Amino acid sequence: MSDTKSSVRNEQINNVNGIIDNSGSAKHLSAENTEADEVENSTLTDGEIISPASQDITEHTDEESKEEEQVVSPENGLLQPEMPNLAVLDKLGLIRYLTELLNSKPVESIINEVENIKINYYKKHKAEIEKKRKAFIEQGGDLEDFKVEDDPYEKDIKDLLQKFRELKYDYNKVQDDAKQKNLDEKYKIIEEIKELVKNKESINRTFQEFRELQKRWRSIGPVPQQNVKDLWETYHHHVEAFYDYIRINQELRDLDLKKNLESKIVLCEKAEELLLEPNPVNAFRSLQDYHNQWREIGPVPQESKNEIWERFREATSQINKRHHEYFETQKDEQRKNLEAKIQYVRRLKR
Repeated sequence: MSDTKSSVRNEQINNVNGIIDNSGSAKHLSAENTEADEVENSTLTDGEIISPASQDITEHTDEESKEEEQVVSPENGLLQPEMPNLAVLDKLGLIRYLTELLNSKPVESIINEVENIKINYYKKHKAEIEKKRKAFIEQGGDLEDFKVEDDPYEKDIKDLLQKFRELKYDYNKVQDDAKQKNLDEKYKIIEEIKELVKNKESINRTFQEFRELQKRWRSIGPVPQQNVKDLWETYHHHVEAFYDYIRINQELRDLDLKKNLESKIVLCEKAEELLLEPNPVNAFRSLQDYHNQWREIGPVPQESKNEIWERFREATSQINKRHHEYFETQKDEQRKNLEAKIQYVRRLKR
């Protein structure tokens, strides 16, 4: 009977390993899957975006059971796996589902799902060990003599998680290269703005060229985070220099500055409305989008510059504070849960 079970288990493992081998060889990277973001509430300057640097707590959302038909992805033409209830899957089921995800979905879209699969797998593994330990003691065994058996599926889950890390590494590499290219393009635009002041063409034509450069600037994607502050400071410096040097029609300039002020007032009002948002995480994410929009808007009248920024900064500080307190509360709860589990283990050893 035991030989039959062993044969079935080996066949199941071979099936999983076959899927892994067909999907690509491993690169054996040493990078660990420890990505967490922590919010740093540093002092902001006008136009500076807020961004989380590292976060002690990774948010996870449990997948609820859904009755859905498989659909064909327009990107790759592959059947998308159903969304199972991870809590009811056994370890082999989790391995199969993880394999399906890696073979059918873009890696950037399954980060939370992979983390949840990993958590559920090792949760079930620990539960199995605890069950066997309890049965061993109830049958008269000495706790010190209890030995944990090797997990027959551990190699499979580790291989799949390694593959995920490799795919994620490749994806991040592509994104980093694209961001560097975007950075180079934006600095080229800054150079073109600097050259505008040397034009001998009509003011209206020069101003139109300036608007086209701004349009190109906004169409370019994100840049490396470490370059954001310097890039925007340089950009705004030369934009303001253009306004001052070109001596465009004062009425047109004033109208443009007034329009920018009105746009920033709207962003202030939206940021203040976020203080009523019950979910501090959603409020924080929306605020980051407002900061992106703020930087895209041009200068405002000098007499309103400090006042409008202080209003926006005050709303930002309050939302940051709520976000920080939320994660501090989460960490306290996790610490309490850990202490409770430690006490439980100690009682078992007595």
